[in-house]
Order: sequence, then structure tokens, then C-alpha cells
Amino acid sequence: MSKENRDDYMALANAHLNDETPTLAAIWRTNVFEFPGLGEEGNEQYGAILKEMSRINHSCRPNCTHNFDIASFSFELRATKTIGVGEEILYSYCNIGIPTENRQAALMPYGFACTCQSCCPTPTN
Repeated sequence: MSKENRDDYMALANAHLNDETPTLAAIWRTNVFEFPGLGEEGNEQYGAILKEMSRINHSCRPNCTHNFDIASFSFELRATKTIGVGEEILYSYCNIGIPTENRQAALMPYGFACTCQSCCPTPTN
């Protein structure tokens, strides 16, 4: 791995500072994008750290999704709604179709509590 790539990897978030996970594995666990297996059985799990995509923040109301394209062996990031100039690209780290308390539990390993509008709706007048 080049020094530049190593430095980029080490600069990624590590949500496992308070457990005994070794640093390299902790960064992996925090930032990995998983994709379906490619082996003969097709049920193996693989993952990748993606230099840009691993930096996208979470929202339970994301404006993008990702897909692994086997033909090009690459990840695609696709907008699910119009993203305005200067608007943050947001991705969901968990299943957005489950109740708020379950989403919050699923996000605990990332070291934050989601405060998006789906998790903390503002009262209407």
C-alpha cells in the first residue's frame, strides 16, 4: 500500500476506540462497504474500504444509495433524489425500514446517535 493510501486509511473514522479492537481492524469495521460473494457458492461476504465513499455521513433520510457492479468490479454511488449544489451527500448506515429504536441500536457501533428528522422529528405547530 502506498504511503498516501495508508495515510488516507488511517485518517478514516474509528468508532471502536473504547474496545479492544486493533486499530486497523477497527477502521475497517467502521468504514467497510459490504457486497455479496463472488465465489462459486455465491454466499461469501466481501467488503471494501472506499477512499471517498467511506467518508459519507449517515442519515435515516439518505439522498443516495450504492451498488456493487460486478461487470466493472466497482461501486456506484447513485442519487435517489435531487442533490443541490452545496448539499451534503448522505447515506444510510442501517436499514431505514426498521423502527427508530432499532435504527439507533444498529448505529451504536458507529459511536453516535442519529439526530436526523426521522429519528428526532420537530414538533409541528
